[in-house]
Amino acid sequence: MRALEQVRRVLQPGGTLLLLEHTRGQHPLAAALTDWLDPIWYALNGSCHLNRQTARAVAEAGFDVTGVEHHAGSMVQIIRATERVMQAPLGSDSHSFAPKAKLAPVL
Repeated sequence: MRALEQVRRVLQPGGTLLLLEHTRGQHPLAAALTDWLDPIWYALNGSCHLNRQTARAVAEAGFDVTGVEHHAGSMVQIIRATERVMQAPLGSDSHSFAPKAKLAPVL
């Protein structure tokens, strides 16, 4: 989540977040496989989980997920997202809600 917070901080207005991620499979067999392998995989590398649900994490971090391409039983996904735009409260100065900076896609 910290990495996604940093991306939100530097992403320009209208910028797109593009992720190529290995994720928890959506097919029952792929999901079971990634869940079963995850503890072993994490023990070997100490920082990477095979069964993350990255598109959900991206949405929870304040992005609008605009597209997800599924590959390899959905265990590999290409996720596209834009920063969720906050609406200025009625009667407020809309300039105080200026969007952030545009950045190249993150892979």
